[in-house]
Amino acid sequence: MKDKNRQFDETGAFLDLMSKREKKRWEKEQKRIKEEEEQNLNNVQEKVENNLETETIVEVTNDEQKPEVYFNEENLNNNVSSEEPKEEEKIDTKTDANELEKTQKILEVTTEINTISANDDDENDLDEDDTTGGFNPVIPIGISLIFIYAFFIYIAIATDFVHEVFLTVNIAILSILTLFFGLTTLSNKKHVNVFAIFDLIIILSFILFNGISLISYDDMYKEKEEIEKKPTEEKIDKPVIEKEPETIEKHIYNCENESSSINIIYNTENNYITYIKRSEILSDEELVEEISEYYKDINGINVQTGVKEITIEFDFNKLDINQYKIAVTKHNDSYRLESDFSYIEDNKILADEYKNLELKNLTCTEIKS
Repeated sequence: MKDKNRQFDETGAFLDLMSKREKKRWEKEQKRIKEEEEQNLNNVQEKVENNLETETIVEVTNDEQKPEVYFNEENLNNNVSSEEPKEEEKIDTKTDANELEKTQKILEVTTEINTISANDDDENDLDEDDTTGGFNPVIPIGISLIFIYAFFIYIAIATDFVHEVFLTVNIAILSILTLFFGLTTLSNKKHVNVFAIFDLIIILSFILFNGISLISYDDMYKEKEEIEKKPTEEKIDKPVIEKEPETIEKHIYNCENESSSINIIYNTENNYITYIKRSEILSDEELVEEISEYYKDINGINVQTGVKEITIEFDFNKLDINQYKIAVTKHNDSYRLESDFSYIEDNKILADEYKNLELKNLTCTEIKS
């Protein structure tokens, strides 16, 4: 009894581990086995009942046909001989009952064997499912996809294999492979192998295409590049009409204030200032030294100092316009003046704008060159 209870416990635990499909199949098998048991038991019971009915009929018939008995020696012998079949019939009845009991035991054993066999079959089915589902092609395909992307990025960035057709075909193959890999990942066990085959075909196509392209890259793509470049080369070879040199208008201006403490001479070319010479008489020598420090050690600026006098020369063909702005800003700050460099355009000094902003308090006259 303990073994049977243990078997039921194990069966219950086994059912908990089954999937819905496997559990339905197991219940169907158990139902079929139960029906077979009931049918076999009914057949045995019918057989026993038929035997019992036959014995009863035989007894009744013997009682009806029983003749009068005379207690003589011959009749006694006859009675003894006639009673022997009854005892044999009783023995047969007991034998049938024993056979019934044995048959029931055999059926129980058979049921247990069938149940165990059914469980073994289900376990085998589960093992087969585990065997078929043990290898997952998504993992190796995913790893291959990572290597392929890394290879393509390396080719596109770190090498000279950058022809437009070559890169376009690679991108198309990678896009298709990514799509099918996504379908492979989302598909069930039944279809995963089908999509895996397509993934494998696309990977082989990628390897084959790149292998052929890299080996014969010059023949496949360089000739196309040369054909594309030929029209531009022909255009370059055409004679170029030389333009006449532009005339350059040069002017020199001299500007002074009323007290003649400030004198500025500047040169222009096509309305751009190229040179300025500024001479200024200051109130003391310390101010001269202070201002000269703003312009020292700057390429394109030359500073000369005297007694309360400073002369600064600006050569805008050599001077960095940003250094010019820094030096002039410091100079104006010493006078508490704001710096407005709106006269600078494209790193050049506009002559008219400079005159209106910086020389508005001075009188300027042109010097004939």
